Amino acid sequence: MAKNNDREETFVLTDDNGEETYYRYLKTVEYKGKKYAVLESQNDEDYFDDEEEGGVCIILQVKTNKKGEKEYYGVGDEAILDAVFDIFLAEVEKEEK
Repeated sequence: MAKNNDREETFVLTDDNGEETYYRYLKTVEYKGKKYAVLESQNDEDYFDDEEEGGVCIILQVKTNKKGEKEYYGVGDEAILDAVFDIFLAEVEKEEK
């Protein structure tokens, strides 16, 4: 994870083919006692896939290792992804009011 001058957190994720994708940190939400980071794609082709809803989002589980550093893990359970995204949307809507 890197930080840019605007103090926004940027994640650079690399796939199996070595392709890098940049994500902007949006928010951390809790679900069933675990923390999840919601990230939005900053790659142009992904960012404009769904103009009405914004860019492509991914959700990573956040864990703290023994050194106190944050580690991020993919989530394979669709029910968890849906629940976390619903919480995220509700929190964003609440903040906008």
